[in-house]
Amino acid sequence: MKRRLLTTGLLYLVSCALTFANSNCEEGTPCDDGNACTINDTCINGVCAGTPLVCDDGNSCTTDSCDPATGCVYTNNSSPCDDLNPCTINDVCINGICKGTPVICDDGDPCTDDDCVPGVGCVFINNSSACDDGDPCTENDQCVNGVCQGTPIDCDDGNPCSVDECLPDGSCSHTFSDGCPCDDGSLCTINDVYLNGVCAGTPIICDDGNSCTTDSCDPATGCVYTNNSSPCDDLNPCTINDVCINGICKGTPVICDDGDPCTDDDCVPGVGCVFTPISSCYTVDNESDTGPGSLRDFITNSTSGDTIVFGPLVTSIQLSSPIPITSSIAIIAPGSQTVEISGQSSVVAFGISAQSTVTLEGFTIKDCYSLTNGGAFYNQGLVVLKSMKFQNNFEGSEAKSWTSPGDIIIDDQTVEIR
Repeated sequence: MKRRLLTTGLLYLVSCALTFANSNCEEGTPCDDGNACTINDTCINGVCAGTPLVCDDGNSCTTDSCDPATGCVYTNNSSPCDDLNPCTINDVCINGICKGTPVICDDGDPCTDDDCVPGVGCVFINNSSACDDGDPCTENDQCVNGVCQGTPIDCDDGNPCSVDECLPDGSCSHTFSDGCPCDDGSLCTINDVYLNGVCAGTPIICDDGNSCTTDSCDPATGCVYTNNSSPCDDLNPCTINDVCINGICKGTPVICDDGDPCTDDDCVPGVGCVFTPISSCYTVDNESDTGPGSLRDFITNSTSGDTIVFGPLVTSIQLSSPIPITSSIAIIAPGSQTVEISGQSSVVAFGISAQSTVTLEGFTIKDCYSLTNGGAFYNQGLVVLKSMKFQNNFEGSEAKSWTSPGDIIIDDQTVEIR
């Protein structure tokens, strides 16, 4: 290829020389050598020749050359270059233009606004933005003159007894001196003081003095007295089986009953059962029809207001004749005691005068008989019947419980007649 070019050139020069020689090239005169890569062509020694043309477009991104036929040729290249912009790096030629990658301006400091100024380069301007100084014991961190600064956390609890400090985790620590007053937040303690850095108090004693409450303490509200249903003692000897009800000790009233109708039974607060003998009350202690201590003896010698009761050994009395009653008395068989008075099918039991009021209570009158005025008794006064039984009593051949020109009061519904 090179040999061919040289040959062609020689041929061209020879041709030119011949041409110009033939063209009457005058020495030192301007001419045209026919080459676009020369300028200022001049005839020298009969030959037309020019000064080589300098092809330079001032662009480092083109490779400059010259074509004799056409002149300067500028071919784009991809060479490294310098776009003279401090805000780019790694400049390289692309399509005849020097281009670089934009510089990333970052100094890693949150307290500067980072920017790149053409002709200058990276610029880092202090700001006043919120930031984090990395210290957990500061707050409200903010940039000042390019430095992140925070306000120290205030750990002062206002207690002169405490040493206040901020811990590495940002929490406040308060170390207290032993004996300093404090409040442990519990209503179940009093006289709270610090001991070994801990606030503690003396437990409060919740006691309302009432055995019918269960005493406890709630730290939020203090003493709590809850009603219970425990056995208790109301200190009243006139009650038994005492138990707590709605916070009050209550008992069932004592039934004072010594089983003796000749005593007034009562319960005296602070004392208990009291059995006071009744001065006009007499006890039948044998089953004889006559004689001392017999029913007939007490009725015969009675005065109005007397009470005659049957003793526990008396169950049956057989009468040989009626017993007259001329005063107002009561004849009583105690409780569940069974006492039977029999007329032995020959006599009535009692003859009651007109001026008498007689109470018969708790026993049976049976087997009484009379042809006239028959039955269990003959009443001309007032008879009060309580829990009485009448069995097999006759007037002649006719069953008859009693004969009563006077008044009869049946005091309850337990009078039985058979």
